[in-house]
Amino acid sequence: MTTYKGIRGLTIQTVAGDASPLIAGDIWYNSSSKKIKGAKIAAGAWATSDDMGTARLDAAGPASAGTSTAGLVFGGAIPPAPTASANSEEYNGSAWAEGNNLGTARYLGMGAGTQTAALMGGGHNGTAGVANSEEYDGTSWAEGNDMSQVQSHHSGCGTQTAGFSFGGYAGGAKVAESENYDGTSWTEGTAANTARAAGAGLGLATAALWVGGDKHPSAIVAQTESFDGSSWTEVGDLTAANYRGGAAGTQAQAISIDGVPPFNTSEEWDGSSWTAAANMNLSKHSEFGLGSGTSALGGGGYQPVSPAGHRVTTEEWSKALAAVTFTSS
Repeated sequence: MTTYKGIRGLTIQTVAGDASPLIAGDIWYNSSSKKIKGAKIAAGAWATSDDMGTARLDAAGPASAGTSTAGLVFGGAIPPAPTASANSEEYNGSAWAEGNNLGTARYLGMGAGTQTAALMGGGHNGTAGVANSEEYDGTSWAEGNDMSQVQSHHSGCGTQTAGFSFGGYAGGAKVAESENYDGTSWTEGTAANTARAAGAGLGLATAALWVGGDKHPSAIVAQTESFDGSSWTEVGDLTAANYRGGAAGTQAQAISIDGVPPFNTSEEWDGSSWTAAANMNLSKHSEFGLGSGTSALGGGGYQPVSPAGHRVTTEEWSKALAAVTFTSS
């Protein structure tokens, strides 16, 4: 018979209370309650956080980078729309602070990296699409080399020295093309299976997910594609088709944020399939998403219902570990 020691290499320990720190998968005997208990990830929930200083939105969420405790949001469309913004803001886990502006005001661009090493590429300046990219060092933005082509509505992920952009509009059409950034130059990458715009991107340049979007000529999709660094593979669809949503996390665990429709929903990805998660508190679309599948931040965007308009509100997603009691069945 398989034993806990055989699986974990340990015997069940006796604790006068609950184990600390909690580690997912651990089991112990609580001598105070006289119960066998374990640590598991609890259901996630959204909680309202601090407002940003500038209301903004974008088709795939304002460009963003970093984590839920060290986040960065930059560019986007501000009222009266569509006005391109150069504004950037930093989040420390509880409050937003103004950062230095981008060199080129724009929206509909891609974002990647961290709060101290971020990347923005492409987008639209309010008059025309742009190909230029910029790097952020935690203080200031500096001009980098241009992308291979002018593009907007594209998705992105990765790091400042290994950035990845895919899909969007280029040459007046929705595309499946991708580009890689090595910290200096952009080069053409592997095309995805389905051309589409305004989807959400997450992960790394060698382990990315592309979620939802609007494919040619005009059809909102639930499609998800996975990239392994060399090829794209169709994987599990969202439970509901959407575009103009945000996303955060990795190929193994992620959260999809809002979108059109149905505005305030979110979905969780476990590495193979999407399931409905807790609704956000405010119905919006075109929000940014950053962080991990267990600790994410979503915000900004556009509220389509009265009072309609651009929003500064942000929300935190958390899936904390919890101690649970085992019961017999």
